Amino acid sequence: MRKLIHKLNSHVREKLAVPLVFIFLFVTCGVLIVLTTRAATYSVALEAESGTLASSATQISDTTASNNAAVQFSSPTTNGILLGSNEPNQDPAQLIAAEVQLGRQFDVVRVFHSSWTTNYNFAEEIGYANKGYVVHTSSKVWGSWKQVSDDLRNPSSARRLEVEKLAVDTQTKMPGPFFITFNHEPENDTIDPAQGKSEQDFADMFCAFNFVFKSKGNTKAKFATVAIPDYYHSNESTGAKFYPGDQCADWNGVDAYNFFKNENPTSWRTWAQVIKNQNYDGTARSYTGWYQWATKDFTGQACTILNNPTCYGNVKKLDGTTEPKQAKGKKPLTVVEWGSSEYYACTSPGCTTPHAQDANKKGEWYRQAVSDYKGLPQIKVAVHWGDVKVSGQTTGWHCFGVDQRFNTTLPAVTTCLTDLANVPTSYTAPTFTAFKEIATNPYFWITKSLAEGTASSPAAQKRFQFINAQ
Repeated sequence: MRKLIHKLNSHVREKLAVPLVFIFLFVTCGVLIVLTTRAATYSVALEAESGTLASSATQISDTTASNNAAVQFSSPTTNGILLGSNEPNQDPAQLIAAEVQLGRQFDVVRVFHSSWTTNYNFAEEIGYANKGYVVHTSSKVWGSWKQVSDDLRNPSSARRLEVEKLAVDTQTKMPGPFFITFNHEPENDTIDPAQGKSEQDFADMFCAFNFVFKSKGNTKAKFATVAIPDYYHSNESTGAKFYPGDQCADWNGVDAYNFFKNENPTSWRTWAQVIKNQNYDGTARSYTGWYQWATKDFTGQACTILNNPTCYGNVKKLDGTTEPKQAKGKKPLTVVEWGSSEYYACTSPGCTTPHAQDANKKGEWYRQAVSDYKGLPQIKVAVHWGDVKVSGQTTGWHCFGVDQRFNTTLPAVTTCLTDLANVPTSYTAPTFTAFKEIATNPYFWITKSLAEGTASSPAAQKRFQFINAQ
């Protein structure tokens, strides 16, 4: 997962007493009843369209695009963004509970697979799609990227046939468009060309998946790259080397967090400052940020320009021939993971600026994020990743771990001995109250007043149309 976060420790839970079991069953049944009747609580009145994005995307016409893979842009129909959640990866019941408290259905859900193997199981994704969500499915691809790439370019290989079947099945069974990513955050992987894991190997593999899907007539799969913004802050251009090219990516994606490193007040940054690589006071840093990179047209730019992806590698088509990468900066953008730490007190070994913790600081961060997103109009999807990671260490930044949930109740005191996994959550906590303001803001709720709950509902149809329009 993310480079600086340690894996969540497992915890042994004690058995509940018999009376508590009955209480649990009663509450569970109540939640299920709420779920089955949730759609009925929403008005079916049609929502009036209002406004357009600050700058309309223009039509892309690329004569060199492989297999017509370049995205065709049209004028956007809605001034807004699709709001998503990763709750299915934590506990499906959390998705239900959060939606009940928010009074709305999320637009997008992320389904993450830690490893992609043969016989890719898409049943979970189809289930969520049939409930009216736009699904973003992603899986890591371990081993040799080059071998996977070569297999996908071999029409008779078992892997090629399997991916072709997946392309046909998802085109047939998915009720609308969905996002798909093979190996998000490739920058975190160990780069070893000798093992078939170079930046070009990744780009070739990503392109191959996309081109195989499109060769089978799949129009519903929207291939999204998922980058780490830190790798677009260096003149080494690591991120640009991984970018497969406009020909292979339908959407350009990123994972971006306010990690609050070492509990240092100068490392507490708004979401816009994170995505733009700005300092906490808003001043620019030495290198460009991911958002500026993702929205820049590099056509005709000299190869000395910082992070110019057209300078690094090429696009390999299914027949093995190559063509130059394109990077026009016009792709719709998706934030596949985002969130913030709590504002903990200065206690970790790396903390050098004493300060008290602030239970309201994260809520303020969420409220600021509303205007941040509105100021970055090319971002069309934002999927909040809210979980807790416990480091179990006594050294390094955030020795106790990181809590990015949107309903955390910050303990009165947090030290390196605090077990964040046992920190309670609350739908009345300051963080959730602030997140609810995001979820109910019209910019993040383009389906407000539309019926929700199934793939044929007006809300789901609008989500699907929104994705297809980009």
